[in-house]
Amino acid sequence: MLASQFAIAQIEFKAEVSKNKLGVNQRFRIEFKVNKQGADNFKAPSFTNFKIVGGPSSSVNQSWINGKSTYSQSYIYFIQPKNVGEFTIQPATVEYKGEVIKSNPVKI
Repeated sequence: MLASQFAIAQIEFKAEVSKNKLGVNQRFRIEFKVNKQGADNFKAPSFTNFKIVGGPSSSVNQSWINGKSTYSQSYIYFIQPKNVGEFTIQPATVEYKGEVIKSNPVKI
């Protein structure tokens, strides 16, 4: 069990946005990125208060540098706020080794 908990601690699942402050009718990109192969069953947040104008799209990046492997998988959306104000995008989730992992929430 300890090895499983240590493995879970190594996974990183984060949400990043192209900008946190927007003008009226502006769009932005939100990317949910996970750093471990085998993370499945991605579930996007509901995007309450936002309109999805593009996506989802996904990408995978894997490289070997000096014998060290790196991996990332991203899920990307382009969204636009429906109203003026401050909003929070709730976490997305993935499953990794039987555990549900949440990304961070993002304030816009």
